Amino acid sequence: MTISELEKQADFFMRQGNMTEVSKTCHALLNQDENHPSALDFLCNEAMEKGKLPEAEKYLLKLVSLMPENISLLNKLGYLYEEQGKLEEALKAYGQCWKLDKNNPTIYLYMGYLHLKMGQEDQAAQVFSLGDDIDGRIIKAYMNEACSEKISIRSKAAHEILCKILTNLHMDTISGLDKSDDMKRILDAVWPQVEDRSFSYKNKIQRPELFYIPQLHDQVVFKQADLPWAKGLEEKFDVIRDEILTNLSITDDGEPYLSEDIGANGSDWDHIVKKMNWAAVHFYKRGVPNEEAIKKYPKTAGALKEIPFADIHGLPMEVFISILKPHTKIPPHFGVSNSPLTVHFPMLVPENCGLKAGNEVCEHVEGKVFAFDDSYLHEAWNDSDEPRVVLIFEVWHPDLTEPEKQAVRATFTAREKWLEERSMGIV
Repeated sequence: MTISELEKQADFFMRQGNMTEVSKTCHALLNQDENHPSALDFLCNEAMEKGKLPEAEKYLLKLVSLMPENISLLNKLGYLYEEQGKLEEALKAYGQCWKLDKNNPTIYLYMGYLHLKMGQEDQAAQVFSLGDDIDGRIIKAYMNEACSEKISIRSKAAHEILCKILTNLHMDTISGLDKSDDMKRILDAVWPQVEDRSFSYKNKIQRPELFYIPQLHDQVVFKQADLPWAKGLEEKFDVIRDEILTNLSITDDGEPYLSEDIGANGSDWDHIVKKMNWAAVHFYKRGVPNEEAIKKYPKTAGALKEIPFADIHGLPMEVFISILKPHTKIPPHFGVSNSPLTVHFPMLVPENCGLKAGNEVCEHVEGKVFAFDDSYLHEAWNDSDEPRVVLIFEVWHPDLTEPEKQAVRATFTAREKWLEERSMGIV
């Protein structure tokens, strides 16, 4: 029979569900054409189903030689190697997959899991973490009942090892600090998303998403009397307000406060994520200065020099002019940590604007500073026909001692360093 006739025969038996005859026909096809792709593919899958992994590998290697950039085949080859204990070969196959498609989160799951099998826990955590950057769902996929067994096993392993490695990183960092200082509160602090120790939030309306110090004094809103530096800042209100309102150009200087990767999902957020309805002009963002804005608002920048900012590497984590457009609402949400307070210094506040933090409604009064712990559920609104303009920044929670502040800086710096130094562990 010709190859064409054999192909038709294989198709006929396939439609009949007669896999035995399909297998015989595929062998006949390979006798005439040892590189016949569909015959190799069928016989490879048949061998895998029967647990004949070396035989499956033989067919698959031939297929890969014919289609060296086929990611699906390379991934299958990696899995075959892995199941046979050929871990170095598996790593090489998965590495080829990754080089061909670095945005495929499944590859990170398989590579990370392989590193675990090789006893390389930190490297596994690095790979899983890089995959989490691509798609934050991968380390939670095991929670989905519809998830396949292979993905579920790897996803759960990813979550567990990330929790272990990053919790140990925090514990080791704090334990390595000066033993003369009482670090218990910071040692007991948790990174909720990847925490290996059991913990619970004390208050259902306080759930910081990134970093939580359970033993901090509970207080939601702080007024000027709680903030020793606030009076001096308020005395400079007229100068700051005049400079900001005179120079403010949302179009030229501003950007949407919420980027797409912020993690705010749902229809309630659509009107402000990546949109200028809530805009910001940053002086500092994630500890990085915006020199153009600092230069454009020198009096404001100068007035802020006396503020005890929550800082990283000696620079404020975040300072910005917030512009909330008319008839705009910021939905209820939790902040990232209870180690800083969020400070509002209102510049321009029309009627029908407000902010609720915890169970307290805060009135924005132009020129009057107030701060709140944004790890509590909070929301804000501008129901007027004019924009609301507020200078916003972060200061350390006043309950923290100086050694504790240094410890918080240390754990954030350690986490940042670990993230910066991550690699896939392949050449």
